[in-house]
Amino acid sequence: MTGTSRGLAIALLILASIPGAAWGEGSSCPQGQHSVDGACAPLAAPPHARIDATGHGWVCDLGYSRHGKGCSKVAIPGHGILDASGHDWTCQRGYTRTDDQCTQVVVPANASLDASGHGWGCNWGYVRHGQSCEKIQVPDHAELDYSGHHWHCFPGYRQVGNRCI
Repeated sequence: MTGTSRGLAIALLILASIPGAAWGEGSSCPQGQHSVDGACAPLAAPPHARIDATGHGWVCDLGYSRHGKGCSKVAIPGHGILDASGHDWTCQRGYTRTDDQCTQVVVPANASLDASGHGWGCNWGYVRHGQSCEKIQVPDHAELDYSGHHWHCFPGYRQVGNRCI
């Protein structure tokens, strides 16, 4: 056991020995119960929910999100999918979230979808100007940099405006 994990284990043991410390003030009730006016009462999860791992609260089922004291079904629009949390949605690749819908990403010439799949970026040798990509004009004695979206002068040359001298 490393020093960090040993320290964490000791801290958890200390917390466990203090009444109410593990779950906060007034929540020293056994699992499946919660504190109501200083007394323990059975905990009931609303429809489409279950008691959480602590046994002192509840979480909505997958496909539902918490709204006040209940769970509502996640409304997934066309081209949408349930996100990794299971309690919200995101758009499929090639679409972007706009308000409560998914709209198709319009990819201009000399561009492609970005890594997220919800936007776009210019291809190597092109730079974004508004909603289009323009070819980068590389001057004499220069080359594109590692990103492919800027240029730099060869060693021994310096940049003056849009030239290398």
